[in-house]
Amino acid sequence: MIFLHAKSNYNKIKRNQKLKFKTSEKDKLTKLSKCKPKEFWKKIRDQYKKQPQKAENLNNIDLYEHFKSLYSTNENHISHMSNDNINDEFLDNDITYL
Repeated sequence: MIFLHAKSNYNKIKRNQKLKFKTSEKDKLTKLSKCKPKEFWKKIRDQYKKQPQKAENLNNIDLYEHFKSLYSTNENHISHMSNDNINDEFLDNDITYL
């Protein structure tokens, strides 16, 4: 019972602090947009800037082995499934639109 009460209090505090933070960020952005528009747009651009993906440790051999293993496991799975004859009256019906 004590744990549930503590958890509830923690979640309430977390929710309130998150709301305060978002409100303060909105206020800061509003002030920036009116006083310093260049800084405002710089901050907006920085938030939506995509991070470059790093592939320094990835080479052709790794890619080849990865896809080779994917293909070989799927090939076994597909060949196993193709040997099964599935008869299902519902699945064998024509496709109709409502």
